[in-house]
Amino acid sequence: MIRLQTTARAAVLCAHALLGWALCGVTIAVGRAFTTLPRALLYHAVAAPVFFAAIAYSYAFWFGYLRALPAAAFFTGFVLAMDLLLVAPFVERSFAMVQSAVGFWIPVGSIFVASWIAGVAAGRTRRRPSQ
Repeated sequence: MIRLQTTARAAVLCAHALLGWALCGVTIAVGRAFTTLPRALLYHAVAAPVFFAAIAYSYAFWFGYLRALPAAAFFTGFVLAMDLLLVAPFVERSFAMVQSAVGFWIPVGSIFVASWIAGVAAGRTRRRPSQ
């Protein structure tokens, strides 16, 4: 029973992180298709914290298995892991993306900050079961 509950909670957290990472990927892909790479990276840098703020708020409000800071750290770590272990070596075939402040570090940092702030805000308004 405890193992199933823990697995379900981890799956919920991972699903939220995966959704945010996928939305960021779509932003880059669509941006590259319709505009220049620098402009696509700028759109991504703006959209990434917005996506993760909404996702972190939703996670904290409806589930809240982790507090705001660990959840923000998990979301950020998930994005870093996926970008460094999947996108850079297999999609981009280069780790040059890590050298870009606008294309990598600013979105990563803003994902952490936005997720943390949204998680704190949601924790204050979180739905509690009636007692």
